[in-house]
Amino acid sequence: INPWVSIPAPRGRAGVGADAMTQDEVNRLIAAAERAENSNDGRQRNNALTRATLYRLLNGTGMRYGEWKSQRWEDIDLNKQQLTVAKDKSRRRDSIPISESVVRTLRAWRKTSKGELVFEKYPTMKGLETDLKSCGITGRGKFHRLRVGFITGAFDQGIAPDLIQKLVRHKSIDQTHRYLRHKDEHLKSSIETI
Repeated sequence: INPWVSIPAPRGRAGVGADAMTQDEVNRLIAAAERAENSNDGRQRNNALTRATLYRLLNGTGMRYGEWKSQRWEDIDLNKQQLTVAKDKSRRRDSIPISESVVRTLRAWRKTSKGELVFEKYPTMKGLETDLKSCGITGRGKFHRLRVGFITGAFDQGIAPDLIQKLVRHKSIDQTHRYLRHKDEHLKSSIETI
């Protein structure tokens, strides 16, 4: 008998993984995708408006890249400002509130998107890499950086940890805490406050 079978393995260290994307970096990323829309290079122009819209939605909801990939219009109520996550990791179909800016983004995108899915042609990692490179953003991680940035930014703004946990649909607060990537300037201001 192996006595260690019932003991869970330790999780990865907090703060290791994708870097948090700051709001300034997100704004630069959106601007890069919008510039690509007017590019003479067809490869850069491909899905540029879709990428800009996806960046806004990832930044405004904290949802995962794969969740938006499967998101259906029928699961979004723009009048009630609520969204039911169509396909999440836990298969719970959680409902989350959405902000007015996300509603505006979705209303504008609805005029372009005619299918059942919010994104019929979904942006690829290659498109993200092109946009990151064009605006000079470096660091670890791909699309998940926007989710990490959403969580870290919410903590930095003083949002209660249990509310952030509910918004990003984590099972435990410990899972949410593992996403935190505090910058040195926030640590400095915190020690001065203490």
